[in-house]
Amino acid sequence: MPGTKNKKRKGKKRHNCSSTALAGKPSILLGTLHATTTGESAIGGFWGGPECGPGSDTAESYRPTSDFRNWYDDEQYPVLDSAETYYSSMDYRDYGTREEYSHVSLCTGAPQGCVLSPLLYSLYTYNCTATSSSNIIVKFADDTVVVGLISDNDERAYLEEIKHLENWCQENNLLLNVSKTKELIVDCSKKQERHYQPVRISGTTVERVDSFRYLGVHILQDLSWSRHTSSLAKKARQRLYHLRRLRDFRLPSKVLRNFYTCTIESILTGNITVWFGNSTKQDRQALQRVVRSAERITHSELPDLQTTYYKRCQTKARKIVKDPTHPNNRLFSLLRSGRCFRSLKAKTERLKRSFFPQAIRALNQGN
Repeated sequence: MPGTKNKKRKGKKRHNCSSTALAGKPSILLGTLHATTTGESAIGGFWGGPECGPGSDTAESYRPTSDFRNWYDDEQYPVLDSAETYYSSMDYRDYGTREEYSHVSLCTGAPQGCVLSPLLYSLYTYNCTATSSSNIIVKFADDTVVVGLISDNDERAYLEEIKHLENWCQENNLLLNVSKTKELIVDCSKKQERHYQPVRISGTTVERVDSFRYLGVHILQDLSWSRHTSSLAKKARQRLYHLRRLRDFRLPSKVLRNFYTCTIESILTGNITVWFGNSTKQDRQALQRVVRSAERITHSELPDLQTTYYKRCQTKARKIVKDPTHPNNRLFSLLRSGRCFRSLKAKTERLKRSFFPQAIRALNQGN
């Protein structure tokens, strides 16, 4: 919390959040969040994640497994026994000088970078779910996203969801860091400008921004991707220097291609199914110039981004089709012939170029 985030509170964990409100044609953005909606509407969302998960250094008296055992059966989840054994046997050295040090045994907390931290976070926040069908909660690693659909200017469900999350955090010894919480409103409707109520957490108003970076993707109010593609092109061009240095050392082309795939292509194609379909021609050309530069350096032909995009769409779509539990599995319905999938109706160009229509088109072309 502002003013107290550097203080330690017994039994409390600090929870960083980034709040977002979205409006308009939400299916473009929510395709990556495994939810789609249609029609003109407004969306409110709450994005964020805990700065330190269960058993952080701010939780001196917290025993993770003691709470988990109230939720899960030991025989069904033996991993809890392993976690408790790990915590009860941790031993650290507290160095005072080069000659002297003391042993400190800890039975709470998880070391920085510990492999158990994501698991404990997933277990601890398992029962943090949305209370309304118009809202969804997405948790990835230590980030939590709450996105709510606002229809007919009715924000009650969205604001109540945020209040519910605030209460859940208090009941589960988590503190929301309001200073790191942001609100983003995306409204693609062509009607008159709407006014939305400010989001308040513990009496503090959440800052409203026009762009937000989530999981490496820059999301803007107008759902344009120029800022994101510019950032990708800049990062990729910086890594071309290392590729040139390897070429100067006369390494084989195969090694150069592997280096390109690992360090440059991975940047250019990160989350490509989200933003590439609605990126502008200028943005695609800027990214493709990086690929052509890499081709001249490696003296070999490299896959263009358009081909990579369609392959990624096909791969991701096949996974959704094979998973009947996926929230968007129902969008992929076969025609009577059983060979092609039914195309989705799209009233706007943005929706037509988004992931799901493009994925169905890619699957049909592949068949």
